[in-house]
Amino acid sequence: MSNKDYNAMYEEKLKKLKQSVLGSSINDQLEMKAISNRKIEKITNGMSEVVGKKVWEDFNFRTGKIFGILRFIAQNPIHRQQLLEVTGLTQDYIDIYFKVCGNLPYLNTTDNTLNPGRHMDVEATKEFIKIVAAKFDLLVEDDDVSDITEERWQRLYNNALERITKTVEHNEQYGSSIPEQYDE
Repeated sequence: MSNKDYNAMYEEKLKKLKQSVLGSSINDQLEMKAISNRKIEKITNGMSEVVGKKVWEDFNFRTGKIFGILRFIAQNPIHRQQLLEVTGLTQDYIDIYFKVCGNLPYLNTTDNTLNPGRHMDVEATKEFIKIVAAKFDLLVEDDDVSDITEERWQRLYNNALERITKTVEHNEQYGSSIPEQYDE
């Protein structure tokens, strides 16, 4: 056989392979996720234009991009109204975010003290994430929020609490006038 024949055989096999996999349920899931990702990217790009910096993604959860959007709005009070307009959300969404999604402990750099944060209402958070996703015309299913669990939240909370406690101790021990995050 000549090289041309091998190329034709290769192309025919590739065509058959593509036809078989492109109709699969896994490919359908990938395509739907890609649509959601493009929609989220459009929202976050609009938000970034308003504030002039990238929207954070919470890598602790599969739905971290939605968490990131909510947290970004919540933590940017100066631009909040513009961000709400870009996303189509209202202040009520941010109020509920504060109420149910919790907040990890953090260092208050003004006086080098630990802010203990707030506990996450896991079931309410799952429901809220689905509601926000629907508002953004995103497909979020039960499996997408299955990693939002009490155990995971508690582990994240305890790790943050330990890290901030060490930071406060470190800053007190070394008399830092500008508290810095302690990192082992």
